[in-house]
This record gives sequence, structure tokens and C-alpha cells, in this order.
Amino acid sequence: MEQAPDQDEHTIEDFERWKSAISRMAKQDRVYMKLSGAFSELIDQDAQNPTEVDVIVDCMLPWIDHIFSEFGPQRIMFGSDWPVCNVRGPGDDKAWALWVQVVDRIMRVKGLSDLEMSRIWHGTAAEAYRLDV
Repeated sequence: MEQAPDQDEHTIEDFERWKSAISRMAKQDRVYMKLSGAFSELIDQDAQNPTEVDVIVDCMLPWIDHIFSEFGPQRIMFGSDWPVCNVRGPGDDKAWALWVQVVDRIMRVKGLSDLEMSRIWHGTAAEAYRLDV
């Protein structure tokens, strides 16, 4: 069973409840998942020396793996994460660009095709929000 890394028993229970809730939501065909809000859930970053992209992705993988297994790339969309990326992120001038790099790395780690990456960057949002782009 996958577990959130370096967590106490109480937090592991929370993670398991979160996974169960995500799985229930994913059963609804018209529910989508947005990749957003992660910096506020991670350790504080130093604006002069932001956390490396690979370190951030490694910390997020237990959650990301579950989201991808439940929703698949066809129902996941990029979330700009602004202004939330400024909370505990590396600062206003670096946070958004770092978040874009994190999402790009996540998709590459997951081995997504160009079409699947395109869905996450914009296609899923266009579908979910019924945008004519």
C-alpha cells in the first residue's frame, strides 16, 4: 500500500482518507482534477535557493500517483497555482515559473505522451469549462 513519505500514524490515516475521497470523486465522469496548490503543503522555500524541481516532485509522488491512477491524464488539468504558489513558495517572482517546471516534470516522470501533456496543459480545462478555443 502506498503511503505518504515520512509521516506519523495519524497523518497516514489522513492520507488514506484523502485517497478514499479522491477515488469516490473520480467515479463521477464529470469531475476533473486540477494540479494546483502544492507549495502551500510543502516545507517553506528559500527565495534565494528554491527547492529543486526533482525534490518537490518526489515529495508529491504519493499524491500524484493516486490522482493519475484514479483520473488518468484525460481528466487532469494544469492549475496556475497563483497566488497560492506564493504561500510557502520561493517568492512572487519565482513561484509561478517553478510551479510550471514542477508540473512539466510530473508529466515526464509519469511518461505521458505529447497528446496527454497537451490535455493537462489546456485541453482538459477547455473541456471542463466548455471553452471554445
